Amino acid sequence: MIIVDNHQENPEIEDCIGRLNNYTRIYSDVMNPYTNRNKGVQHAKGEFVGFLDAKCVPSKEWVEVAVTSMKKGSDRILSGRYHVIPATIKTCDLVYGLLYLNNEKNVIRDYGVTTGNLIVAKKTFEKIGPFQDKHRSGNDIIWTRRANQKGYSLTYLPELLVSYPGQPYDQLLQSIPKYVAGIVHRYHTHPQRGIIHIKNIFFYLFPMRISNFREALKYRGLLHFPLKNKIHLWFLIWQIKLRMAFYYIRFVLG
Repeated sequence: MIIVDNHQENPEIEDCIGRLNNYTRIYSDVMNPYTNRNKGVQHAKGEFVGFLDAKCVPSKEWVEVAVTSMKKGSDRILSGRYHVIPATIKTCDLVYGLLYLNNEKNVIRDYGVTTGNLIVAKKTFEKIGPFQDKHRSGNDIIWTRRANQKGYSLTYLPELLVSYPGQPYDQLLQSIPKYVAGIVHRYHTHPQRGIIHIKNIFFYLFPMRISNFREALKYRGLLHFPLKNKIHLWFLIWQIKLRMAFYYIRFVLG
């Protein structure tokens, strides 16, 4: 295991590291996660590279599932399922899990996947190239899309499971500028970026479709929720989307 430490003091992480038997700890002064992921890959000596966020907790079978699957075809890129743990029992704190970290949907729709739960052969990573690091969000989506364009397939494995703490609603609101900056950057060199930006802005201005909302509820096991809670969640998600539209327009206009 390779740990890229950017000097953020966290007692929980230190306690976790203290229980490890075999790891390499690399120190970095850079706060960008993609720069640090690139640094970690440079020090990796194994055939396969698995990416996890510091706050992720992989299942006991995570490594075994990843290696077994990669040996069946090392030209694939594996993504797994996130079990999102809400920050609190408040209805509003369920929004993060409904909006983000659905690799199954992202693979089906060729959207690209995140690197909080991703496995790739090291030689494949070297052929695709390192992560961009201009922004602190969205560069994993850019990287996996680039891999797709080069002929590498994304494979979703639900048994490749990690637990992931969700962001509280207030913290999610504060994170929107970071997320949107990554989305805008994703299309900055696209020849039809103007049309794409307009489509994205209109997408964020309108509320989530009821069918998509129901799909998200089902994926997170929340279909049993009382109707009033579902309506509350639906409006909170629209609030997030409107906030994203505001920052999207702001970043595009520069």
